[in-house]
Amino acid sequence: MSTKSRNYHYSFPESSVIISLICALSLWGCAVPEEIASSPDNQIPSNTQENIISDSDTARVSYFNAYYAEADTPRQFPYPVLPDFHEDEEFYAPYIICSEDIFCIKTEKYFGYADANGKWICKPQYDFAYPFSEGMGCIKKGDYYGFINTDGEEVIPAYYLDAAPFSDGLAYFCTQTGYGFMDHEGKPVFYLDCDSVSSFHGGLAYFSIDGKYGYIDQTGEVVLEPIYDDAGYFENGLAQVRIGGNIGVIDKAGNVIIPIEYQYIILNNTAFLCQKSPDEIDYFMPNGEKITSDQYSKISNEQLKTYQEPISLLPEEFSRNGIDSTDLLCRNHITPRKKIYWEISKGKSVTQQDIEGNIFTEPLYETWEDNNYRKIFKLFSVNDINEPILYCCETPLYIPLFPLSDSTIYSIQNNRLTRLTSGYECGGSARGDRACLWWDYLDQKILIGLHGGVGGFAGFSNYGDIYEISENLPKIYMSFWCVTQDRNNYNDEYLSENAEQIYSSDGIPFTKENIWEAEIVCEYELNSEKVSPKTFRQATERYQEINIL
Repeated sequence: MSTKSRNYHYSFPESSVIISLICALSLWGCAVPEEIASSPDNQIPSNTQENIISDSDTARVSYFNAYYAEADTPRQFPYPVLPDFHEDEEFYAPYIICSEDIFCIKTEKYFGYADANGKWICKPQYDFAYPFSEGMGCIKKGDYYGFINTDGEEVIPAYYLDAAPFSDGLAYFCTQTGYGFMDHEGKPVFYLDCDSVSSFHGGLAYFSIDGKYGYIDQTGEVVLEPIYDDAGYFENGLAQVRIGGNIGVIDKAGNVIIPIEYQYIILNNTAFLCQKSPDEIDYFMPNGEKITSDQYSKISNEQLKTYQEPISLLPEEFSRNGIDSTDLLCRNHITPRKKIYWEISKGKSVTQQDIEGNIFTEPLYETWEDNNYRKIFKLFSVNDINEPILYCCETPLYIPLFPLSDSTIYSIQNNRLTRLTSGYECGGSARGDRACLWWDYLDQKILIGLHGGVGGFAGFSNYGDIYEISENLPKIYMSFWCVTQDRNNYNDEYLSENAEQIYSSDGIPFTKENIWEAEIVCEYELNSEKVSPKTFRQATERYQEINIL
């Protein structure tokens, strides 16, 4: 059930469509299925040209992207020269990621590691491998996970059903008998009894039970009870949490530092921008002190003055991405307590049923599979569904100008996986849509749905579906759509018949007489019925898309 199949009665001129398609295809070229993953918006853009490094005495390596894990200072990335790889034959690497001076290399089939001199620690042989973290690499052989050291020795045998890189001294693991966190020797530190858990970051990890989130410490003790509807990682002693449709910031004792009343919050080390509505933005210091916009701007400007671009030692053609290691190593883990959901995060296909009840087996995330480094699997409690739903989203390591994501919302019904809705953002100006959660301000409840848009030089549109759940299946409760575009995109007959339902950018309806004088026109629909801008705003302001932490 996707709004991508809508057949609306507007069209952009052919030249605009061609330009938009060129933009979309050029951006999609940045994210060929086997080399995409994700990076924060503030990172240096990637040079996505295929690059060649060759030498008569060393390997010929072709690659699309190479990335370096971020250094301690924000936006300060180590830029060593990509080494010559010691190999007798040439190979192709969709991407190469450097962490702790060790290169995690994905060839066409397998993963391997090389040191800073290009000497193989272990040649590509694993079905999957994470970048090195805390001196160890988490690898996958067949269906099982283990860990190797910097000498390529398998120091923790690959017999785990699931595992994740070490973070804060601990690594998540799963076996046939239980799941929890282990130390660097592979000894279990504690076991878990929850529905999902994250890696540790800032000394704490978040966990969920029945769709509610709390935090545990490195001994497995619950330090913050699961009372939140969503939770994020701790950074510098602070974390974002959500209750209902609102987000705020807490400290490790659970004290509210920034009130839980905002749509989204941008956190950094010096000041926080908090948006309550499009017209209402507040600013805070890390201690919770409220400051003015001028003070926030001054702080931001001072921070920019102290930033110095590191000297690059790379050849000009080398892509110079920096990655926040949190994106690479800190993950959401669905534990076997929610067995079917856990299989989604591990498998490439799952037997499921559609909303009509038809049972089928379909590949999961066949676009990117294991080559994507930013994956979100989170359980949420929503109204009218007994079991927590699973929100899945995959985005590339390199974020293009326009959003690029593959998102789905699942539920479990009669012990079978059911896909409730899905969306795909294409990375071009056509945009596309994303599966999302909506907050209903009037009824104070969480709903599921889609939100998307189309944009180009000739205009843009915004659309969405909000579902109600009946007999465990989604049905459209409200559908909205609006478009702003050039009048010349319409044919004369349509303009003449609908002039009084077409509006100026100021919200004034046209007439059959003056519609021909218009340059930019706007249309609004609710549940496929044309409405005025005022009616449209009154209906849509009731709902707000929820920011996933």
